[in-house]
Amino acid sequence: NMAARFAALAANAGLSIVTGGARGVDSVATKAALDAGAKVAVVLAGGIDKPYPQENIGLFQSVVDAGGAIVSEQEWDFDPVPYLFRKRNRVITGLGRALLVVEAGLPSGSFAAAEYAREAGRPVWAIPGAITCDNAAGVNRLIYHGATPIISDDAFAEQMNSIFGSAPRE
Repeated sequence: NMAARFAALAANAGLSIVTGGARGVDSVATKAALDAGAKVAVVLAGGIDKPYPQENIGLFQSVVDAGGAIVSEQEWDFDPVPYLFRKRNRVITGLGRALLVVEAGLPSGSFAAAEYAREAGRPVWAIPGAITCDNAAGVNRLIYHGATPIISDDAFAEQMNSIFGSAPRE
């Protein structure tokens, strides 16, 4: 729910969205951003002709049909092997100007993406979760170590304005 909510808010502010196209949060954020009219870039772990997960091929086609992009730093025909997903997160954070982490366990790819964002000097925003929830352990740890907590729509809007100002809707 939070992925869809904040992807739509960013899209409605005129921003583009960058995701990894994975199951769950990435897929939901991608669909919400597309539904709100945003351009989306999906960064694949493998080659462009090896989209993963396979069940998202239709979603990836929707990204392209809407004027977005499917990108990869891997060569064509390169299988999306496990170690490349973490590496792909470096590209995601490099393409974005800020990173919003909706949920993250410990360890997780989202937590790793936040580390890449910090190393690149990108702001890291995180949606706090219950301390008893495994999928919130990473976001709560990020907040503990200095990520900006996103506690409301207004807080998100303030953070977007601080980075992007008044984004044109084109």
